[in-house]
Amino acid sequence: MFLQTILDHIVELTIQSENKTLNLFSQVYRRMSPLSRQPIVQFYSEIRNFLSSHPDVNMEAAVMHFFRELFPVAYLHAVNSGSDNIKGDFHDDYKNCLMHTFEDLQPFGNTPNVVVSNLVQSVGAATVFMTALDRGADILASAEEVDSDYLTIKCRNHLTKMHYCAGCNGMSKHKVKTCYGYCTNVMRGCLAQYVGVLDNPWSNVAEFIESLYHNSVKTDKGVEEVIRTLDVKLSEAIMHAMENGPELEKKVGADIFLTKNFCYFEWLRQQ
Repeated sequence: MFLQTILDHIVELTIQSENKTLNLFSQVYRRMSPLSRQPIVQFYSEIRNFLSSHPDVNMEAAVMHFFRELFPVAYLHAVNSGSDNIKGDFHDDYKNCLMHTFEDLQPFGNTPNVVVSNLVQSVGAATVFMTALDRGADILASAEEVDSDYLTIKCRNHLTKMHYCAGCNGMSKHKVKTCYGYCTNVMRGCLAQYVGVLDNPWSNVAEFIESLYHNSVKTDKGVEEVIRTLDVKLSEAIMHAMENGPELEKKVGADIFLTKNFCYFEWLRQQ
């Protein structure tokens, strides 16, 4: 139950962050908003899939794919920042060429690497915490089902006496309950052999899970803070591309650079 509550809370944070990011683009980067919506939605969907322990999701690859898809959109508006009439989009072939130059150009500065590091570490730690919590719940459930074969004869006699004595004396067991102290003594005696073995190891597990919760969820580098501030990081990436628009255009427009990346003729077609 607690595990599902934690997961629901983190998923809800991703939904809130996604809405904040979409609102940011619609208000601050209005001209980019229509073309950037699909990559943003897909990006947050991948984060939620990763949280749900989908083994086929590579968080680092998902982040880089998002920024790579966002590059042609940001570039179109970075090089036309002084124009109020940006219509349409680049040809698909040219967009593919731009995306292939992403690693060389680094249009968003170091922000993609920061986002990768923050998300991979925080979301990864959160999934480890939730896995540990799930396994701990399984252990507790198993511990609650003590097989009668493992109980001593003395313990079974005490349990029988505690449960049926009221009925044997003509009293309804629903009206007359065994006193708390007697119940406690019987259970302590029956479980002593197990408690002695499990006490220290289980205490260590409980302390580890508590520490993991605070480190993976509640710290400045925890999944809560990383997801809450994700829209700010994405905005920083766009601002970096916009501020370096002229320099970025020179690099993309250079014949040598484009020829090296097999984009020369596609670049000519865009002119």
